[in-house]
Amino acid sequence: TKWTYLEQKEWETIEDDIAALEEKGQTLQSAMAENASDFAQLTQLQQELDNAEAALAEKWERWEYLSQFAKD
Repeated sequence: TKWTYLEQKEWETIEDDIAALEEKGQTLQSAMAENASDFAQLTQLQQELDNAEAALAEKWERWEYLSQFAKD
């Protein structure tokens, strides 16, 4: 099976996307530590972290799928 044009373009940027999401997660965790006493801010940051972690999991799944084509 060959890549579509869009899959090829996605493969070219997916590792950068993953790195950016990992960095965002680390930044949010640091912000949570700094705002540990502010419940409202902490709740917002936790929601953002949850969203970033979900997006990261999706990117990793997509990376695994696309990497099968890279091996062929």
